Amino acid sequence: MINTQELLCFLSETVQIDQHLLSVAIMTASSHGLKSLLGRHLMEYDRMESEIQETAASRGWELTDLQPAIRWNHGIRFRLAVRNRDGCIADRLVYMHTTERISLLRMGKLWDRSDEQVSLILQKLLDGNAIQIRQLEAYL
Repeated sequence: MINTQELLCFLSETVQIDQHLLSVAIMTASSHGLKSLLGRHLMEYDRMESEIQETAASRGWELTDLQPAIRWNHGIRFRLAVRNRDGCIADRLVYMHTTERISLLRMGKLWDRSDEQVSLILQKLLDGNAIQIRQLEAYL
């Protein structure tokens, strides 16, 4: 079992990785439609990160920022995988959201779900992933 603070740390790191990769994808994409879609996804992750940070702060917990080496590693691997093609960008993001969904579901099962507010954040992330996967399918 994991506690609520550990889950919030995991959610925060996950969202920070997504924010970084979406920023990289926006810079890399050539289609205006894809850039616009990714911009909306990034705004949603920004809202989620704010909600996670506010929830932690209300409990007196401090969440750490994503380590620069991890951020750099994810960014470079993403750039190498997509090679500036919109179809590859969408494919990589669908893959990312799918694996992230699996991780979120696994972490949710390890957590006792004793905190309603954190449970809602977890569900928002799961729902958001499903919606984003469907939206990205048009660019595959």
